[in-house]
Amino acid sequence: MMQAHNNIADPIQTQIHSLRIEETELIVLVSENGFLVVDMISGEEIEVHRSVGGLSCACFFAQVAPESKCEHIKAVESLHNKPDLESQFTQADADTYLSRVAKIDSELELDIQSAQQQADRINLWLESRKQKLEKRRNFYTFQLQTWMELNAYSTKQLVNGTLKMRHQPFQINIIDEDRVINDQRFCRLIPEKLAVDKKALRKHITETGEIVDGVEVNSVQPKFSYQLTTGGS
Repeated sequence: MMQAHNNIADPIQTQIHSLRIEETELIVLVSENGFLVVDMISGEEIEVHRSVGGLSCACFFAQVAPESKCEHIKAVESLHNKPDLESQFTQADADTYLSRVAKIDSELELDIQSAQQQADRINLWLESRKQKLEKRRNFYTFQLQTWMELNAYSTKQLVNGTLKMRHQPFQINIIDEDRVINDQRFCRLIPEKLAVDKKALRKHITETGEIVDGVEVNSVQPKFSYQLTTGGS
């Protein structure tokens, strides 16, 4: 649960980009997205969000004592209470901030590498699992297909689903394209290129049974498929 306080309605002046809070080691950084309160001793970074309802913080103190203001919200409120206060931003501060940017970039790169490694492991596990289950499934589907073939069924409806055997068109392999192209019946003109018209070739072979020179025709086994009834196992 995030701590929220409603006593800040107006946005902090945007010319204050960062400010060290007096008598603390806290620095408040301001952006259009809200505030980042940094403890320069511990290195802890806590975001304070600004919304219509006021300021909210997700720090541990804010969660255990939501009725009280945490030090991070107090730090942000101090900016609001001193709108004319100028930020003392030095070259040393710039270098410190740059080092923190480098640290964040390094953490981000490590996270990306870690995520990729985990994704690789997951994909490897999934591929192994997929192969194992598909192999196991094939034992059953092979028996089902054989049963369909022995009984010359094209479709068979069962309690757990429907089995189907679909006849497949024969395959045409062009083993000598030049010889096929010499037969004008099976050519079509592609801009700047003469190519085999497989549609016309298939139609001719289907209707006449003639195996054209330069062509190899292979029969294709009927395709077995199944459709499970919803909830089938």
